[in-house]
Amino acid sequence: MKGLALSEHFFKTHIQAAFQEQFPTLYTQLAFGLAGSGSECFGYDDDLSVDHDWGPRLCIWVDEALFVQDGKTLQHRYQQLLKSYSHQGRSLNVDTQAPRDGVLSIQRFYSYYVGLSEMPSSWKQWLVLSDESLSQCTNGRVFSDPKGLFTQYRETLLSYYPDDVWFKKIGAACIRISQYGQYNYPRAMKRNDILAAGHCVSAFCSEVVALACLLKRTYKPFYKWQYRKLGELEDFGTLLHEKLLVLVSLSTTLNEARSSLIEEIVAILRNQLLKLEKFKELQGSAAALNHSNFLQEYGFMVNSMIQNQQLRELTGYIP
Repeated sequence: MKGLALSEHFFKTHIQAAFQEQFPTLYTQLAFGLAGSGSECFGYDDDLSVDHDWGPRLCIWVDEALFVQDGKTLQHRYQQLLKSYSHQGRSLNVDTQAPRDGVLSIQRFYSYYVGLSEMPSSWKQWLVLSDESLSQCTNGRVFSDPKGLFTQYRETLLSYYPDDVWFKKIGAACIRISQYGQYNYPRAMKRNDILAAGHCVSAFCSEVVALACLLKRTYKPFYKWQYRKLGELEDFGTLLHEKLLVLVSLSTTLNEARSSLIEEIVAILRNQLLKLEKFKELQGSAAALNHSNFLQEYGFMVNSMIQNQQLRELTGYIP
C-alpha cells in the first residue's frame, strides 16, 4: 500500500471515530491529512522508500492557540492510536528533525516551509518563495477539515503566483536555460572544460523542469523528484523527459548531437510559451526575432510584460 493510502486508512479506521468520541468539542477545529516532507506525500514512494521515515502517520493541523492549549493532550492520544495500528510497521525517523506527523500548528507548519505564519500578500513575499518548499506544503491530501482554516492557507498557495511574479520567474528561467544550454555549454566544450560543460548540462536540465512547471502553473519539487514531476505534465512533459534522458546519456564526445538536442528542447519550451493565452501578444515580437530560438530573448520579452515597475526593473538572481 502506498503511504498516502496507508495514512488515509489509519485515519478512517483508528483516528476519526476515536477523536470524535474523546474530543467532541475540539474535533471540528481539527484538520486531518498528510502533506509535507516525504516521498509518500508526493505519491512517489516505492520499495526503497520504506527503509526510513515511512509508515503509518497522519498530520493533525490545529490553530496556534489550540495547539498551545490542547496540543499535548491531542498528541498523547495520537501516539496511543498509532501504537495500536498494526497494519504496517513504521521505520525510524533518520532523515529530518522536523516534525512530519502528529499534532501540528497550522501557522508553524506553513512558517516552516514558506517562512511566513500568514499567507503571502505582496509580490515581494511571493517572489522569495521557492517552488521546492511550496510543493511540499501543498502536496499530499487533506482527509477532513471541517473548520477549513488549514485548507484556506493551502488553497491560497495552490492558487499560484500572482501574474507579475509568475512573469518574472518565467523570464528568469528562460534566461538561465539559454545561458546554461545555449551559450555557456558550447563555450565550455570549445575550451575542453568538461567539468564546466557537465555542470551546464545538469543546470540546464533542472531549469527546463522549472520552466515547464511554471508554464503548467504547478510547483517544481526538489531535485530528487523534479524529473518524475516533469514526466507527469500534460501536453509536453513526457516528450521533454525523454529528450532530457537522451541528453544526459550522450557522451561528451558527441558535442554536436548534444547541442542539437538542447536546441530541440528549447524549441519545445518556446512553442509552449507562445501558446499560452497570457503570452499571445509575444507572437508579434517573436516574429520580429525571425523565430529566433535563443530563449533569453523571450525571457526579456516576458519581463517587459510585468505591470509593477519596481518588479519589472528588478535585476539579480530570481528564484
